[in-house]
Amino acid sequence: MKKTLVFAFLLAVILCAVGFAVGSALFVDNRADSESDTTESAAMYTPFYEESSQEPRIYEDYNFIMTSGGNAHTVALQDDGTVWGWGNDFYGCINSKYPCQIQGLADIVYVSAGCYASAAIKSDGSLWMWGAGWKGNGPFENYNLSLDHPIMHDVKDVAIGNRFTVALKSDGTVWIWGADNSHDMEAQLVPQKLDGLPEIVQVTASWDNAAFLDTDGNVWILDNQYSLPRVPEKAQGLTDIKSISGGGHHFVALGYDGSVYTWTGTTSDKKVLKQVEELSDVVAVAAGAFHSVAVKNDGTVWCWGENEHGLGDGVNTKSKTPVQVLYIEDAIGASCGDLHTTVVTSDGSLWAWGADYMGQLGRDAFFPIAGVTSAVTQEWANEIARPAKILFFKT
Repeated sequence: MKKTLVFAFLLAVILCAVGFAVGSALFVDNRADSESDTTESAAMYTPFYEESSQEPRIYEDYNFIMTSGGNAHTVALQDDGTVWGWGNDFYGCINSKYPCQIQGLADIVYVSAGCYASAAIKSDGSLWMWGAGWKGNGPFENYNLSLDHPIMHDVKDVAIGNRFTVALKSDGTVWIWGADNSHDMEAQLVPQKLDGLPEIVQVTASWDNAAFLDTDGNVWILDNQYSLPRVPEKAQGLTDIKSISGGGHHFVALGYDGSVYTWTGTTSDKKVLKQVEELSDVVAVAAGAFHSVAVKNDGTVWCWGENEHGLGDGVNTKSKTPVQVLYIEDAIGASCGDLHTTVVTSDGSLWAWGADYMGQLGRDAFFPIAGVTSAVTQEWANEIARPAKILFFKT
């Protein structure tokens, strides 16, 4: 058991070093330079889990509407505006041995998980982030930070890349901060408007790059790997796109007609653009480090790629073509972490499969809970290839 824990920890550290961010995150700790614009105390906005000595009990009165996977943790949003999470504790992203509510976050309408941090948007448009970040002008280090005031206001979408963050404001402008991924340039600590874009309706990020969807259904790609100033380019061959999702080194796009496209790298060359011809009638897509997922209109879920921890079809093998995920026939949304996948179903439940070396599946496989048993925790090992319903607990 001890060797297993050591191996799991080393594996998680290596993955973070790679910089995964479906994405990994940067936020700016600017408390020293500005005053808080909220009257609540700082303790009200400390978004870490509250531990309890009491044994947890299964919590069934929930209705989740979205989920977001990071490197080795997951966050999820209920329809009442509360945020839940589980998984690793790198840089203070998560601090829970089982899925439970994050204290201090309320009235949330959107969540995003990253390798080093997580983000949440409130109904008033304020953006809140927690985890690791740049402290003043110092280096990116292991600061278990939480903010007592928001990063920005008037935000409607946020995406987290490898040590950089992009945010979309309600006026359609895109703002970016953090370091480029060559790691040679000084970090841009203050969010700055990204010029050269039309009105944008969605943002997403891979490890090294970002992509933006405009009001006309066109996609714009930002190479954030080596160049400053950052100049986005219009992607060729992508039109009538409804939504986009960034993963490791690739992106997935969903067309208004239900078609699905993927592309890789930093170029907008048509040669790297590929339609997933086996898929149609798709309503949602998401990208992971090496795999992708699609939800069809009939509620079925399909996965493809090189996730050695399973695509949800019960075997640990890769597939260039989409394979149907077992058991789930009423999905309404999905998200990918580094090596795991989560799905939201029509009854508000969450299902997950893939790597679980740091508890990112919320199944108690890595973190045993005294006094709590279930078929889920008894049957599956850490790395599972078949989906199972996530159990939620309250103390």
